[in-house]
Formats: sequence, C-alpha cells, structure tokens
Amino acid sequence: MKKILTIGICLFCIQIAAAQEATLFSGKMTHGGYGASQLRISQLNGETAILTGWRGAWIANKTFVLGWSNIELISDDNTAPVLLDGQPGTVDMEYRGPLIGLIIGSDRLVHFTVDAVIGWGKVHYRLRNEEWDWEEDNFFVFTPELGLEFNIIPWMRLVISGGYRLITDVEMDGLTGRDLSGFTGGVTLKFGKF
Repeated sequence: MKKILTIGICLFCIQIAAAQEATLFSGKMTHGGYGASQLRISQLNGETAILTGWRGAWIANKTFVLGWSNIELISDDNTAPVLLDGQPGTVDMEYRGPLIGLIIGSDRLVHFTVDAVIGWGKVHYRLRNEEWDWEEDNFFVFTPELGLEFNIIPWMRLVISGGYRLITDVEMDGLTGRDLSGFTGGVTLKFGKF
C-alpha cells in the first residue's frame, strides 16, 4: 500500500512539475520596432482629402504591434461648408492616438496586417492664407485598417492599406462627425527591425 501511495504521489508531483502556465507570449520572445511615414487619400465633407503622418511601434514576436500614430490633413483646398466673415474658408483636421495591430506571416514576402488607431483629434475652420482658427472642435476617432505588406529589404517594408475613419462628437456650424468619417486608403513606408 505504501508503494502504491508513494508511486501515486511521485506521478502527481511529476505531472505538476511538467505542467506549464499558458501565456500570450511563451518561449523566447523577440522584439522589434519601426518608424513609418504615411500618405492617405480619403473623403472629407464630400471632397477628396490628402492626409499625411507618422507612426512608431514596438513589435512583439513578429506579430503583435503596439505604438502611436499621428495624422494631419495637408490638402489646402477642402472648402468649409459655411462662409467665414463672408469669405470662403477651409477645413483643417488632425488626429492621433494609440495604435494596436497584428502582422500575419511577417517572414513571408507578401503578408497581411490588421491595425486600428483609437484616439482623438481636432477639426477647425480657417480663412485662406491666415494662421488663426475661426472655429474648432475636438473629436473621437477610430480607424480600423487591413493592409498588404511587402518586405522590400530586411529593414524596410511597404504597406498598401484600406480602412474606415469613424469620427464622432463634432458639433460645428455646417459640419458633423459623419462629414469627416469615410473610407480611406494609403501607403505606409516602415523602417526598423522586424
């Protein structure tokens, strides 16, 4: 009886010692990161808009992405929907926020990326050729995207992506979050350790 009890206890201890805790990251973890330049084309209040920006991120295990993104409207011809002091004005916009994402099959020549920015921004009216804001409002932004990423050289990648920019909480004369929301597409050039 003692032998059976001793063998049972030993087997139980071996099973406990062999069991491993399940974690999101296990084994040897790899780290990478990148800085990137972005160029986006979208609609803003029914007109074509060109946006540019940057992003930087940490990459864990060549899969999980956590970083920061900043986007700014650069096209100067987006007309404000109202007259400003009897003159036509322009719409200007910028937004930023945390970036989360996944890289699917990072070592393949061509692979997919999925990411989203959840942040905040500011939109304002401005008279042409003047630096001060006529009217402005802050907003919430959510931009999910799906991308096709190309490994150009070991430290550079090119992403062609598309997604949707959802903007809420805009209450300006003649402009709402729906006017600023819309489909978006663009190119991102990443430089870093992948």
